[in-house]
Amino acid sequence: VSDKRAPTPTAAAEMAVPVRIDLLAWVEGQGERLIRGASQAVARRAERLRDLSRALPRPETLLAPARQRLDRAEDRLPGALRATTQVRRARLAEIGAVLRPRTLAGQVASRRQTLDVLGARLGPALARLLRDRRRDNAQRAERLAGAAARLDAAWARAAAARADRLGALDRLRQTLGYEATLGRGYAVVWSGAAVVTTAAEAGRAAALDVQFQDGRLTVAPGGAPGRKATKPPKPEQGSLF
Repeated sequence: VSDKRAPTPTAAAEMAVPVRIDLLAWVEGQGERLIRGASQAVARRAERLRDLSRALPRPETLLAPARQRLDRAEDRLPGALRATTQVRRARLAEIGAVLRPRTLAGQVASRRQTLDVLGARLGPALARLLRDRRRDNAQRAERLAGAAARLDAAWARAAAARADRLGALDRLRQTLGYEATLGRGYAVVWSGAAVVTTAAEAGRAAALDVQFQDGRLTVAPGGAPGRKATKPPKPEQGSLF
């Protein structure tokens, strides 16, 4: 904009806005150039295509070798069919000669003789197989009986070891329990189901049970003797397993 200079505002407007007729003429010229360039490009492509088509062989030339091979195969086909037919006829004649009744009877007799021999051998073979199977079963039964005996012995040893260990644990339980202490001159004071450990608790209790090694004795907190308790039954031992 700085490089353009207009003497008047009208001239500036004319320079800024092109004339419609000139603009249409320019567009028409560009369209003609576009059509002319496209036509020239299509013409050049067509000429290139014609040049390439001249280098390609004709369809007759491409099909000629295949047509010749087909003609030669057609000429050889009748002779090949006759030769194949003769070979098949000769093979059929050989097979027909083998299939005569006398030949078939001989083959049947031979196969029957072979079958009789195999049948005679089958009985002893089955007997040997059955004897071997019985011997194997007897050996397996002996091994199974030995394994069962060893298993029973091992189970008995394991049960005895578990019983010994359980007895030792029970003796240890009795040794660590408070009832074992009663045999050394100690006693346990009960107030109902609770153990009395202090004099204050004994003074507040209505009655006290003193447990000795051989039974319990009921006493009053003031010192008056109560009735002698019966010996408590031994606790029932439940199942260990």
